Amino acid sequence: MQDRLRDAKVQGLILAAGLLLAYGASLAGHWVSDDWPQIAANPFLDSLANLPKAFAQGVWASSGLETADRQFYRPLYVVWNLLLKTLFGPAPLAFHLAALLLHGVNAALVWMLARRLWPKADPLFWGLAAGLFAFHPAKAESVAWISGATDPLLTLFVLLALLAWLAQRLGWALAAFAAALLVKETAALLPVVLALLAWMRGEAIPWRRLALFLLVLLVYLGLRHWALAGEGPRLALSADGFLRLGDFAALSLRYALLPDGAPFYFSMPPQPAGWAERGLGLVVLLGLAGSAWWAPATRLPVLGFFLFLAPPLLGAFHEKGVFALRNLYLPSVGLALLAPALLVSFPKARPALLAGLAALLPLGLFASHVFAADWQNDGAFFAKVIRTDPACGSGYSGLAQHHRRERRLDAALAAWREGAEKARLPQDRLAFLEAIGVHAGQAGRAQESIAAYLILAVEHPDKSIAQTGLGNNALAQGRFQAAREHYRQALAVAPDAVEPLANGAFAAERLGLADEAKAYSARLLALPESQVPAPIRAQARQRLGR
Repeated sequence: MQDRLRDAKVQGLILAAGLLLAYGASLAGHWVSDDWPQIAANPFLDSLANLPKAFAQGVWASSGLETADRQFYRPLYVVWNLLLKTLFGPAPLAFHLAALLLHGVNAALVWMLARRLWPKADPLFWGLAAGLFAFHPAKAESVAWISGATDPLLTLFVLLALLAWLAQRLGWALAAFAAALLVKETAALLPVVLALLAWMRGEAIPWRRLALFLLVLLVYLGLRHWALAGEGPRLALSADGFLRLGDFAALSLRYALLPDGAPFYFSMPPQPAGWAERGLGLVVLLGLAGSAWWAPATRLPVLGFFLFLAPPLLGAFHEKGVFALRNLYLPSVGLALLAPALLVSFPKARPALLAGLAALLPLGLFASHVFAADWQNDGAFFAKVIRTDPACGSGYSGLAQHHRRERRLDAALAAWREGAEKARLPQDRLAFLEAIGVHAGQAGRAQESIAAYLILAVEHPDKSIAQTGLGNNALAQGRFQAAREHYRQALAVAPDAVEPLANGAFAAERLGLADEAKAYSARLLALPESQVPAPIRAQARQRLGR
């Protein structure tokens, strides 16, 4: 049996079957979270004519997300989505299939890298490395979520660069390095890994060849600077940042070992690491350090793990302060390569080590299948967000939007109500109460809408939202005098608010107060044209006889 398992084709078939068991269900998955604006409804991805533009702007400028954030330059990720959408259409199946194939190719490249690093080792060790990489449960986000393709793409080119370097094909290594940089900035540490590889193999560090990698890096940095107009990640050293760094390091090490029940991302305001997470993180840290100390063959995988983990951890000093599990995708190559390194280093313990590591494969496969289900659709995903962080407002808003998309208003209102009760940020509570007021009112559920706006009126008397909403409900019920009074109170807080001006003009007109209606209309026309929708401007002009 073991002789058959040593055959590369048999190992490939087992790996392919395992990947289908782990992630086959994701092929029926739908768009999730950022997939909607970034891919499904993004007109930039509808034409191959936009392909050159992907290299001339940041990733967010090429997405459908409304943001002026110009911090990330990842043009090949944009090109990946553009090609898939233009070639195969807007259905998610092609994206899911491409993600699964990409993950399978990366697993095969890990097998090839293990064989290249330990050519005389038992072929079982190479297959074990590929399997441990393929079925590590922390990868579920990157494989099952369409927008999670950044890190698998990055890993593809990093592995190709490593293999080309080891085969002494410098040109291909440089090309793969350039492609990796154009997917994600984490690739910048690859020259350091190559220098360590030479040093640990007892070879002279090839500074001249490495200088070419640094030249590619400089060209990339210049292109990035031009495309982002000089902007970049906004990092600032601070005491809070260092506290977050400790938490992020502990959590990432803990989930690298045991990614059960992992959140979508670690965020601040805090999901601080508890003592269990810190303890498990310390165990992983000491274990990796111990293996590097006692077994020289493990040093490159260990250092590769930490080097590629370091850039995402710098997010602790970012204004948003988040760390996502998908950032473990590339570092986990080092964890997978630890298996053959340990088996080569400790021949006396090999049977026990081999049995223990092999036992992780079915466990990882099963866990990957379970975790991938969290990315099946928005309902499953945002339920996971709420489950792992009940105070995270985005979970409730996303779940509500999912129910609205499925035309389930009662479920959407229930999600907004729960979010208003549990969300940690005051602005989330305000947004949820407003959403209840707006959507319940539009559905003719006046009492529910009015109740939400009355709470807002008490909690936020300095905002026009509540009085505008109460006015809209009164207007819908034909209570024009009550509506007029609510709009007047809204305008006392926000004199240039378009909705109370427009609806206040209508209410005044119905009450026979023509001068008041014209005064509101004149104020509307005095606002910037971009601020007032065309139909409202047309009505205002009509009232004023223009």
